[in-house]
Amino acid sequence: MADNKISMDTTVPNFSNVITDIRIAKAAGYGGIELQDPHLYRYLDLGLPVSRLKEELEGIKVSSVGCLHDVANVNQFDRQYEEKAEKMCIIAAELGSPMIQATTGPTDPKFIRDYHKGMIQDDDPRYKDVLGMDDPEMIRYTASGIKKVAEIAKEYGLKLVIEALAEAPVHSLKQVMRVIEETGCNNIGMLVDFWHVWNGGDSPEFIAGLDKDLIYNVHVCDSVPYDHELERPIEPEMRDVWIGEGDVPIREYLDAVKHTGYDGWYTFETFCQKAWEEDLLTSAETIKKYMDMLLF
Repeated sequence: MADNKISMDTTVPNFSNVITDIRIAKAAGYGGIELQDPHLYRYLDLGLPVSRLKEELEGIKVSSVGCLHDVANVNQFDRQYEEKAEKMCIIAAELGSPMIQATTGPTDPKFIRDYHKGMIQDDDPRYKDVLGMDDPEMIRYTASGIKKVAEIAKEYGLKLVIEALAEAPVHSLKQVMRVIEETGCNNIGMLVDFWHVWNGGDSPEFIAGLDKDLIYNVHVCDSVPYDHELERPIEPEMRDVWIGEGDVPIREYLDAVKHTGYDGWYTFETFCQKAWEEDLLTSAETIKKYMDMLLF
């Protein structure tokens, strides 16, 4: 990696705000920052100026902006969702981000677990997304929603990166590849998140064989040990671990990604509660040194 393409996700200084997020990332030596909700949108929803963010960002790049949830948007891709996608594209373009991020859904892992246990009634008002669909229908619906977002993103010169959540019906990179093919769009790629690929069943060997041009972003993270055969993955409880102390074979996944020839952003995120209670700059610096050790 000739450039500093290590980015900090705003989960690192979790109880912070967007201005402090940017300052911490810069002070800790990151080359980029991934701006996510709720930090970014708390700021924007108060009507605070984008120009202030641009001033703070001098010397650091925005690697991605997110996140649109439940992107399949089954039977409800209405004007409100379209406006949400467009708002994200406008701010991403203004801040110089190359992409926006979207996730598969539903995004409530406990709801998904209860659904699979038969505990959710047919008339439950909560959004089920593609739950209960057969595989071809699930891929088709997901592709339909993603295509609409990708077309909006393209108007702003942006790419769309899809994160398959391990607990969701569309949970693997293999499925994301099928979704991308179904859309027929050339500005959609995948996010390789180590927690989700580990728990979603995508091995390092599979990732090593991916087309590098399909990889738009990489999230480096870890997972607590648990039995995949007995439990469905539940966030954030199963991510409450310090980097390198969990079950994810991080170096193997990094080697697999590098084997593809990928040369984009590596973004660190954490859901370790103890790290959130430490000095935030110290945590960010410690993580950056760890990432440097792994990548260089």
